[in-house]
Amino acid sequence: MRIDFNTPELQRKRRIRALKDRLTRWYVLVGGLAVLAAITLIFFYLAYVVVPLFQGASLTSKPALEPAWLQQDAGKPLMIALEEQNLVGMRVSDKGQALFFDTRSGAELKRVDLPLPAGVQVTSIGADQPGSPLVVLGLSNGQVLVFHHTYKITYPDNKKTITPAIDYPYGQEPIALDEQGRALEHVSLNVNGDTLLLTGSAGAHLQVLRLSRSENMMTGEVSNEQERIDLPQMTEPVKQIFVDPRQQWLYVINGRAQADVFSLRERSLNGRYKLAEDGNAEITASAQLVGGISLITGDSKGVLTQWFMARDPDGEQHLKRIRDFRMGDSPIVQIDAEERRKGFIALDASGKLGVFHSTAHRTLLIEQVVDGPGILALSPRANRVFIEDGSKLQPLSLKNPHPEVSFSALWGKVWYENYDEPKYVWQSTASNTDFEPKLSLSPLTFGTLKAAFYAMILAAPLAIAAAIYTAYFMARACGARSSR
Repeated sequence: MRIDFNTPELQRKRRIRALKDRLTRWYVLVGGLAVLAAITLIFFYLAYVVVPLFQGASLTSKPALEPAWLQQDAGKPLMIALEEQNLVGMRVSDKGQALFFDTRSGAELKRVDLPLPAGVQVTSIGADQPGSPLVVLGLSNGQVLVFHHTYKITYPDNKKTITPAIDYPYGQEPIALDEQGRALEHVSLNVNGDTLLLTGSAGAHLQVLRLSRSENMMTGEVSNEQERIDLPQMTEPVKQIFVDPRQQWLYVINGRAQADVFSLRERSLNGRYKLAEDGNAEITASAQLVGGISLITGDSKGVLTQWFMARDPDGEQHLKRIRDFRMGDSPIVQIDAEERRKGFIALDASGKLGVFHSTAHRTLLIEQVVDGPGILALSPRANRVFIEDGSKLQPLSLKNPHPEVSFSALWGKVWYENYDEPKYVWQSTASNTDFEPKLSLSPLTFGTLKAAFYAMILAAPLAIAAAIYTAYFMARACGARSSR
């Protein structure tokens, strides 16, 4: 019997099948091209998102302000600070005045005469950790005055209003720090819970006073106790003093380029450390990073260095040189730390401003901003900078969204604060702003490869065994059914 393959019904089926083949071919082609296009777009999108992470910072200069109060005898500026909204600034002068001004126009908003004893001058100023509003003034009679600046926000008639104020959490009466009444050339303070630690120096004479506040649970009466901490005296004039936030270490920068570290718990000298590798360099500026663990020092050769305490292999803690930054050849005149990240800015004697990040070891920007040395302030959000340069205020807008990302931070060993040596660590977030981001991708990459390796150890034998079973044991049964 002969079968006719050219019947109309078979021809129609062949045409339908050919149409389906063409449609399927085009469908597969378009789908494949769409997948390639999607992958390409994802690649460009990832590049669009990732590349800005490695870009530096940028500064935008705004018109300089020449407020009337600055043209008058406003005194020598000791400190400038900005509040959270970048609308109000505070300037503390050696005349014992705190002046609040509008950052947009420079107009004076409020002037507060600090309660200084008659005939006493301000000789030094210090502050608590970055982000704390506490300020301490060292006086010419050996006393200190502690105050903090606050900014109350209200909305009268649906209009935002910021009201600055000065408060005295430890009273308006200055506290005697130097018992002999010598002028305090350098002061510092730290608050840990209910304990206030005050430090100051007059020449090479170091003074440390601890004030503890306690409250009677029955009567509610608050009492303050004072305790003097006797430490070995200095041999060189003091340049700057810093207190560890746990009140465990006292850092005293003295001489040309030297730091004496004292243990406040043991009341002894931990060690004497050289801060500059160049023997001709001198430490000209210093500051603490947010959290108070790290010190940043700047010298007369334009080098900035990060330091913090770490344990040696024998278990003893010593001040370690962690990393260096190079700004230029001019001396560093001021360092100001960010309040929420491990970044900082520095100003040198030539008027250059540098923006840095410690953990990522990045120099994000070095730019000429003023003609010479001035006094600068960094806003709490690290997006505005103010520099008082002679008789004018120079406002700058700072854009620095991703300073913590660098190739070394992602793939190299990094020496993090409170660690005894450089390590690979991934820990992107924490519960406080003092946290140091640990963004190493090496643990994630190693963990992924390790998981894939162990998965392959289990999966490869199973896959090979399944292939052998399919080829050699299932083939006969399939062949037998086909032959039948």
